[in-house]
Amino acid sequence: MSSRGVVLSARVIALRGGFALTVWLLSLSGLAIGCSTAEAVESDAKPPKIQATDGAAPSTDGVTLNEASRRFIETEAFEAAGSRAELRLPARVVFRDGAVSNVGAPLAGRVLEVHAQVGDRVAQGAPLVTLGSPDAASARAALTAARAALTAARAAEQRAVSMLEQGVGTERERLDAGLRVAELSAELARARATASLVGAGSGSSVVVRAAMDGTVISRAVTVGAAVADAEELVLLGDPSALWVEADVSERDLSLIQVGQPATLRVPAVRDALIGEVVSVGAVVDAERRTAPVRIALTEPPPVLRPGMFGDVRVSVEVEGGSVPTRAVLIKDGRDYVVYVASGEGFQRRAVRPGVTLSGQVQILEGISPGEQVVVAGALLLDAEADQLL
Repeated sequence: MSSRGVVLSARVIALRGGFALTVWLLSLSGLAIGCSTAEAVESDAKPPKIQATDGAAPSTDGVTLNEASRRFIETEAFEAAGSRAELRLPARVVFRDGAVSNVGAPLAGRVLEVHAQVGDRVAQGAPLVTLGSPDAASARAALTAARAALTAARAAEQRAVSMLEQGVGTERERLDAGLRVAELSAELARARATASLVGAGSGSSVVVRAAMDGTVISRAVTVGAAVADAEELVLLGDPSALWVEADVSERDLSLIQVGQPATLRVPAVRDALIGEVVSVGAVVDAERRTAPVRIALTEPPPVLRPGMFGDVRVSVEVEGGSVPTRAVLIKDGRDYVVYVASGEGFQRRAVRPGVTLSGQVQILEGISPGEQVVVAGALLLDAEADQLL
């Protein structure tokens, strides 16, 4: 091939997420990177070593392109003013705190009857399940016995008082009678507390009732099943008391504030649902490194159901300037650099990136306001870059 030919070479660039991208580098006869045209097309030509600079100070070396190659380069002026962006988060629809009731068995027993099916709407106090429990019969019998014993003890105390007034009794007998009344009063209170768990009724029958208005989400028992004390029987939930729970990475937590507007999109609803952030989790999950953020919807539609998945977009304020993510290159796996226009060429700058939102990456240090940053074609200027941000 003559010195005016075309050299085509391939290199693999590692992308975030473990993917690989093969990039064909086209060396035109009119392309010169820090050298003459004739040197650029030689098979053993090597790119110049460009040293990154600290801050916004210009480097001593740079990259120059001829007019034919500049059409592959795009630049934008860097603006240091803050801007608004959308933080996109995976989310799910869940019940609000206090909107779920796990109804359990008050005593061990056997299921005699099931009054509510999954999907039924029930009111507070409505019967859900009827149990047969020997413990219930014992509790009611103990309550009846405690009442009778206390009645007898009070009668004995009254008799002791009367006899003492007539002069045929003793003060010790009156005191003993009073002590017996106190003991049986305590026993009656304990029996009442135990019987209150059983509920109204007689014998061994126990009716388990709904503790709140709601819908039967699930039912864990069938007729004839034996259940243990405190075993789950029915799960109730209020389908109108919903909110959205999103997972926010710890690096983005500082961007989320209570009161920020947010939108939810779920496949079951055509339009976006409007809401706002109502709480930010105080603890970061040790494995996923995320914290929960809860969002209350302004008008949740009837079709919305707990367990639905979607994505939430929260409008956040980003301080400082930002550039497109394609403008930032990574060198040696750890150094972040961009290229800025300088005179007839381009200079490399070491930068410190911040958060990445909506295809833009925040730049905390390295570029001065007004400088023209290369936002397209940066890889043509630095073929040694390891990957795109």
